[in-house]
Amino acid sequence: MKHDSNNNPANESKHENEANSGKESCFDPKGVVRRLQDCFAVADVKIPADLNVRIVDIGLSVQEQAVEIAGMLRGKKQLFRKGHDLGTINPNSGEWESMDADRFATWLPLSAEIYPYAGTNEKTGKPKHCSFKSEDMRRILRSDETRNTVPEISAINQVRLPVWRGEGGDRKLAWLPFGYDPETLIYTVKKFEYNVAPDVHESTKYLRDLLKYFPMDKRSESVQIAAMLSVYCRALYGGRPPLFLLNGNLPGSGKSRLGDLILTPHGDAGKAGFHWRDANEIRKELDATASEMDPYIMFDDVVLPKGMKLRNTDLNRWLTARVWEARQMHTQKKIRVPVHAVTIMTGTQVELDDHIGRRSLLVDLQAKQKAKDRVLPDDAIVLDDDFLDNPEIVRKVLEGLAALVLWWVENGFPGYEGRNLQSFENWSKVIPAIVQTASYGDCLVVPEGTLSGDVDNREFEILVKALIRDFTNGANETWVSMLDIIRTARYEGLFPSILFELEQIVRELDNKRGWEWDDTWVPMSDIPDHLKAKPIDAWSQDEKDEWALQREPDDEGKRYQAAGWTDRSIETKWGNHFRTYSVVDQWFSDDLGNYWTLEKKKRNLGSGYLIRRVLDSEFG
Repeated sequence: MKHDSNNNPANESKHENEANSGKESCFDPKGVVRRLQDCFAVADVKIPADLNVRIVDIGLSVQEQAVEIAGMLRGKKQLFRKGHDLGTINPNSGEWESMDADRFATWLPLSAEIYPYAGTNEKTGKPKHCSFKSEDMRRILRSDETRNTVPEISAINQVRLPVWRGEGGDRKLAWLPFGYDPETLIYTVKKFEYNVAPDVHESTKYLRDLLKYFPMDKRSESVQIAAMLSVYCRALYGGRPPLFLLNGNLPGSGKSRLGDLILTPHGDAGKAGFHWRDANEIRKELDATASEMDPYIMFDDVVLPKGMKLRNTDLNRWLTARVWEARQMHTQKKIRVPVHAVTIMTGTQVELDDHIGRRSLLVDLQAKQKAKDRVLPDDAIVLDDDFLDNPEIVRKVLEGLAALVLWWVENGFPGYEGRNLQSFENWSKVIPAIVQTASYGDCLVVPEGTLSGDVDNREFEILVKALIRDFTNGANETWVSMLDIIRTARYEGLFPSILFELEQIVRELDNKRGWEWDDTWVPMSDIPDHLKAKPIDAWSQDEKDEWALQREPDDEGKRYQAAGWTDRSIETKWGNHFRTYSVVDQWFSDDLGNYWTLEKKKRNLGSGYLIRRVLDSEFG
């Protein structure tokens, strides 16, 4: 240890030795501690049994003090660095406590057992009363020497989570230890243990029993399990997960309880508000989550005005960003941190815009009764506050999730049998695969219903699949007109706000002054393939004579003609809507696993689209 010449016990000792060569140097660590005993007793500080106390001479320069303190902190896992912030972790709660200069000055002697020293009293020979200087502490905290010495934190877990150990073919699954793990930079709080090798069948049955009386279909159940696994397995996949929207048709459908079930095992399920009127409030919530490196953010009970779709530029960026730039809380400093948080949202009849919808998975809850009128079966597990606060229940939920992961491992880590979710490829390799292996089904299947979420994208998916089904007839490509597309959409009951419902059009045309139903009606199923590509009025007279049925149109004939009816207003709105959703050049799958695409084409009879099967060579 180096010392200044001023007020230095070593120099005092040197001068004293000149007068009395037999006198012992007073700067002896054990001797200093013995002299400090009275100070320790007054301060009620425990004295180390071996008296090997760590002392920093505050007469040294700040640079030298920084070197001394950094050396004493090295390897002790007492002070950590999270992003640009230095701080400590409460071992009981996992709470991150930032370190500032004032706190550092008292934390060093009281918690880290690193004591200040300013020489000894000439008369008594005892160490002088002193403390670390806040200004010195501020500079030491900001020094690279200190920052590069303390271990970095990437996450703070409330429970042990699974991680990969090793690389490539030697990669194995393991569960994090309690405390700091230098390989993953994750700190795990020791709150309670749970069995990371449970009985697979018993534990997975418990998860199914938890969810079996919620009003959701099998696809939604698979998404709920995927959301729970996304938080539990966040150390197994690199990058970000999609947004999970738990959407109910009625208040009290259970969406918030399912959200709590996802997050409660990982600490207090803190909830944020989604302020559709004030985008800045949403940005603040995202910034806070990023700066604190929280494992999740939950927007609970989102309510939008009728007819409004949920859209927010910051949220859309959040879902796709690798790194998030945020302003650190209570400062003007900007930080850049990786985005790993799982985003959960609950709401009632929430519709998403195109951008957020493509980055979301939906749990559709379709309750048949309001919560106050609902009677649950005797064996239903009620997810109330007492349930979620019960450590034994949390333990069972965690063991159920561990069992799902173990079952995936025991089956040889099978991959996901489907197309990865765009922008979330790393997540898609892990979570959907675990869900699928556990026989929950495919969590990436597009919902068929139109209750919630990105309704327009789902309806376009249904429309294109119907066109493939009705027009390709085994061929690798076929041409359809816009009239064919509109007629198919109406037969499928799609886009009623633009194209109107088919029965409504029939009624209005029946009552429309001057309207006459065409007595020539040819059902599509009856005519040959080469005539399907052109409208009836383009047929030759011989073709009309051969295939047209001369009669008064029956109800089905009226429906067919009404399905193809448009006016200028409908054509304009529909054309804009069709272009907005960029259906052209997207890939759509059929029931046989083939992929198809729509390409803009012109023919001598007008503009239309080519439905073409995607070739295997295009997947490369």
